[in-house]
Amino acid sequence: MGAPVNESKPYRRVTANGNISSKATSVLGFLVTQATAGATVAMYDDIGVGTGTVVIDPMVVVAGVWYPAPFWFNSGVNVVLTGTVALTVSHETSGF
Repeated sequence: MGAPVNESKPYRRVTANGNISSKATSVLGFLVTQATAGATVAMYDDIGVGTGTVVIDPMVVVAGVWYPAPFWFNSGVNVVLTGTVALTVSHETSGF
């Protein structure tokens, strides 16, 4: 029996609202390392800090949980947090 294959990508640590990429980007998911009760994370396909194209609606997150998010963001990735949240996003920016 073979060993499982685990995909890995570069990462970005996030503790405040902001754009983690201003180019087309593939996201694998994110690990929440800290979160107050009721804290939320949302992700938008946007080159800046806009919230026009929702990819992940605001969702309540829990510390210590890996959230798969295998999505392609055409313009860039903007992360919006509520409450106190720290997460690490696994992503890869397109070279074109």
